[in-house]
Amino acid sequence: MRCRPGVATWLAAALLVAGCGKAERQPDISGIVGTCTSCHGPDGKSSGIVPSIHGLSEAEILRAFDDFAMGERESTVMSKIISAYSEDEIRAVAKYFGNLSQGDR
Repeated sequence: MRCRPGVATWLAAALLVAGCGKAERQPDISGIVGTCTSCHGPDGKSSGIVPSIHGLSEAEILRAFDDFAMGERESTVMSKIISAYSEDEIRAVAKYFGNLSQGDR
């Protein structure tokens, strides 16, 4: 069975576009940010017993996420929250909150 050149070209182009789109796509973190701010406060500025995350760098937030995920830092809530998100989502959230406080430094 011979494949027509037009179909093969179209298929190759579709796979290339799909691959490129996936690499450039940023996760939608609006829902995740809402989850974070429900405990940590608007813009990560907590007014209660939950620690503020405002003022932490992206690297500090990622380190905390890793500690929760590895069980090195205890929190029943955070350990469950971290396990629900992909690595890309976690990085994007850390970047979001890390960038919020850039002007405060």
